[in-house]
Amino acid sequence: MKKILFICLVWLPVLLVAIDADISFIVADLKYNARDGVKICELQTGGKSNILGPDTVQGKKGFFGHLFAESLIQKVPRIWFLKRDVLNSKTREALEKVGGKEFRSFETLLNAPSFIKVCQRIPQNPKNLYEYQGIVLAAPYKISKALPEEYPGVIFIDRAFYSCINNKHLVAKALDKVPEARSLRPAWGLYPKNGDEKVVQKILKEIPSEVLVLKPMNQTLGRGLIIVRREKLSAVIKELFDKHEGRNYEGWNSDNSEEFLVEAFIPSDPVILSDKEDQAYDATMRVTLLFSYSKGMPSLEVFEGHWKLPGKSLQSKGTLMEKHQSLTEAPRYHKVDDEVLVEVKRELQAGLIPFYQSLLKVM
Repeated sequence: MKKILFICLVWLPVLLVAIDADISFIVADLKYNARDGVKICELQTGGKSNILGPDTVQGKKGFFGHLFAESLIQKVPRIWFLKRDVLNSKTREALEKVGGKEFRSFETLLNAPSFIKVCQRIPQNPKNLYEYQGIVLAAPYKISKALPEEYPGVIFIDRAFYSCINNKHLVAKALDKVPEARSLRPAWGLYPKNGDEKVVQKILKEIPSEVLVLKPMNQTLGRGLIIVRREKLSAVIKELFDKHEGRNYEGWNSDNSEEFLVEAFIPSDPVILSDKEDQAYDATMRVTLLFSYSKGMPSLEVFEGHWKLPGKSLQSKGTLMEKHQSLTEAPRYHKVDDEVLVEVKRELQAGLIPFYQSLLKVM
């Protein structure tokens, strides 16, 4: 009972207080084809993503870190960050080059002289992002332990997304509530975790897709992802909830939700690699996004986008997982054509800015 009370006391003030100004760093994994447009597979906090693709594609170490650090320092004069919550080492280096301070624990950060000196300085206009003294980069669950209201002079990263970012169902619901953002999601449904044939038939009726994607609720980075043809769904679900071992079941065994998510499978337009005998790949695009909110105006900066390739081409022999689940490691990255990236940015701007506004209002 004490633990439950503690959680409520920690989170409720953070979630119910309106946000005057915000900066949120989000990574989107998505599919794109000319017919269906953008279909978001996952949104996650950027700090917990080891973003290697941009540097590989551009052939420049620290390329992304430089973009990110320069954009932040143009908005706020100081940056404090936790080493464990900015996974990419080149990004950490870039933050330090613009004056950012690295800390190993949240407690050390909150007690640092550079933070204590300015954290209580209330902006003359709290709605003006550019009047804040700096920004703290740390995981949401750490920030919630020290209520941001106690430190009115600084911005805490990702506050607008606290209400949904760690739960696939909440993200899907939040996107669905915004008409402009609804089209950015594939058809989806939430179902109880059991092998009952009624559950299988309900899925098949509600999501008329030849291929389906099964996801545990509270996992990220593709953990637990299962891609299955609809005729094999019944067998897979029966296997799944017997808690089998193996890479694609690990995410399910550790997921404590009583429900799971099912989505229609949407492929990307094939990415053709000329250096691999014109092999075609169903890649997933990763896009890095920086949202900001100042004086009542939301904005979205799309830093870059790159393809993540699966292990096998569409022409190769292999399973659905091998041909369609992307890998986040070199050399499995590829440049996005400029015209495709322009269209992806346009669709994301049109849908995600209203979505961001809705999250700010919820807060």
